[in-house]
Amino acid sequence: MRTTDKIDLKPKKPQRKNGRLKYELLTAATEELIKRYGIESLSIQQISKEASVPMASVYHFFPSPVAAIIAVAEKHLSAMTYELEKPIDFNEVDTVLDLMCVFIQRTENYYQKNPIAVDLMLGTGQHGYIRQLDIENNLTMTKIMASQFSLKFHIPLSEELEYAINNCIAICDSIWSLAVAECGRITPKCTKHAIIAVSSYMERITNRL
Repeated sequence: MRTTDKIDLKPKKPQRKNGRLKYELLTAATEELIKRYGIESLSIQQISKEASVPMASVYHFFPSPVAAIIAVAEKHLSAMTYELEKPIDFNEVDTVLDLMCVFIQRTENYYQKNPIAVDLMLGTGQHGYIRQLDIENNLTMTKIMASQFSLKFHIPLSEELEYAINNCIAICDSIWSLAVAECGRITPKCTKHAIIAVSSYMERITNRL
């Protein structure tokens, strides 16, 4: 795949309804092709054929195959964030560990249902631009999680709390990425250890806040 110019890395997001529908169609076609053949073989011609859309229209939204892959990554990052934003029953949450487990389990459940998200966000061949998107999205998820910790445990929102939660996300991602590299998937064992690592860390941090 060609990755020479930064402009090739950005999908063009439409504003009008018809454009958004076509963008979604092309993104879905890209995702199906990645599932079927992998990332490396993806081409604009393949996307055009899969979606039954002229190549010129594909290039309008995706100036390169990398841009199409990024569109798929953005879709899944947005969906994962939506999962974290769902209401939490605080009656079932007693400790920092309980709340951290809610967030970890929601994220793992999404990954288990969407293997392509695992490949894009945690795989060994992760594209640098997707990695940057992932880091930026982690900051959004951090704020969501911090607000819930603050609400449940009456911890003041602060840069230190957000910094700690962002570190927890990085810890989970690292442990999951290692499991993907070794086993090709997220395993119950690695999630168990991720929970142990981040809950212990968060408990120490929250005691200081």
